[in-house]
Amino acid sequence: QGVTTEDGLAVVAQRLVERLTSEAEPARATKLLTSALLLTGLRVDRHAALNILRGVYMLEESDTYLMILEQGEERGKEHTRRGDILVVGEERLGGADQSVRDQLDGVADIERLKRMLSNAVTAANWQEILDTP
Repeated sequence: QGVTTEDGLAVVAQRLVERLTSEAEPARATKLLTSALLLTGLRVDRHAALNILRGVYMLEESDTYLMILEQGEERGKEHTRRGDILVVGEERLGGADQSVRDQLDGVADIERLKRMLSNAVTAANWQEILDTP
């Protein structure tokens, strides 16, 4: 009745945090809060889920939560590297067609992306960049 999903989940999450911190051993509470975050993400988008459980100290100790954050950081680095490759390549070689962009998007290895960026500085064409091992 007039309560958004996010507001309702925030109330439930607050109660959950209060109970777990007072009733459960810390390791168990951390696992349950991590599960709560993942389940919350099934109902609302990730930003809302993080806002709902923001500041919960026990989550910051969760290996699963830390793994999720690390994966996000890696994706950010991959995205930045791809963008850098496109900037350098387009400056030197002209615009990248959709095929080049698609192939570049398929590269997930951050070390290879670094090598591709280095090659972009001297490459004679886009294929030379894409063929970087």
